[in-house]
Amino acid sequence: MSSQQRKIRVSGNTLTKEEQRQLLSSILPAAPPQEGTPQNTFTEAELQELKSTIPDIQIVTTQKEEGEHVRRNTADLMGMWEPIPERESIAYAPALEDDERFVEDSPQDGCFMESPQDGSSYYMEAQPQDGCDEEPSEQHIWLIRYGETSPGLIENVGNYDSDLHTDGVTHAECIANNIASSRHLPDHIFSDPFLRCMHTADTIASSLNHRSYQNLKVKVEEGMTEWQVPSLLVEPSGVRTHPRTLDELLQRFQNVDGTFESLNPQGPDRLVNDEEEAPEGCPRFPESEEQLHERCKATIEKILNHVGDDSFAIVSHAPCLQHTALVLEGSATPKDSKLGPWSLGGVTHFSRQKGDTKWTLKAYSDTSHMPKKYQDGELGKWSLPSFVRA
Repeated sequence: MSSQQRKIRVSGNTLTKEEQRQLLSSILPAAPPQEGTPQNTFTEAELQELKSTIPDIQIVTTQKEEGEHVRRNTADLMGMWEPIPERESIAYAPALEDDERFVEDSPQDGCFMESPQDGSSYYMEAQPQDGCDEEPSEQHIWLIRYGETSPGLIENVGNYDSDLHTDGVTHAECIANNIASSRHLPDHIFSDPFLRCMHTADTIASSLNHRSYQNLKVKVEEGMTEWQVPSLLVEPSGVRTHPRTLDELLQRFQNVDGTFESLNPQGPDRLVNDEEEAPEGCPRFPESEEQLHERCKATIEKILNHVGDDSFAIVSHAPCLQHTALVLEGSATPKDSKLGPWSLGGVTHFSRQKGDTKWTLKAYSDTSHMPKKYQDGELGKWSLPSFVRA
């Protein structure tokens, strides 16, 4: 009596825990489980689709006879999986050619798949190698500006709470692609409560949840709200625009975290109350650029204390993002910084080793993921005057 088993390798390399998760997230949507079969079951047809979806896969068919493992029919589909140069800290160890370990009874991390049609089983060999941490060793922050809105915002005119244009929704999906391509994923998404930011964050959450089987929820953080100045909030009629309430956002978007309470909520207007009546660093109208900086500094510190070592993304507006990036960069003032204008759909990426205090800037206002006419970052570029270089 013999039974066939198949082992799936990726370029002959073992993978870290995070790489397992990301690879599986790209495979499973292309090969959903069949009704009535165990989760993550693959039929022969689905396995072929898997091959076409992930071209860098090696499938080894073996036959077990009288306690011996005999290698049969190696289908070598390797060739496209390459370690990214910037991740030199990840060690890649080749799998041993005579390694004949098989999983025969219980699933491991959703990788074991048994086909009811022919009794074969498919096992993805993607275990963390010896000496590699199972948990990611780096913490990542993505600072994200929304894409195209409709109608577009005009300073001193409005519309100050416009939603995304259909192109802007596409831009949000492109931003999710940018994040996914970094081979890291956020554990949390925070967003300013204005519609253009919330719609962007909600779209990113949906896209990443689909890819990774996470359940990311958008945390509404008032500390990342629009710069509190009349030119960005007060219409010519004198009416001031306020963002939607949490209840309104819950009704409008599917991924809003209804249990999260803002870490740095909106404070009372400065025109009405004394400074002592509000927590230090909270958003208050009106707001100087120096006060904006203190607000962004207080907010990012509160978020970091809240998430611990988790990675996260923030969707907000150019003024807030510039000063938040300035804090993470470690520069005292904009004139001491290398940072500049921020483009529509621009993504800034910081990382650090867990336990470190210094952040590394990996990308600033990156628009390489955007559709062609937006890729150079010129359309919708915006900056505080203090960040503009002569």
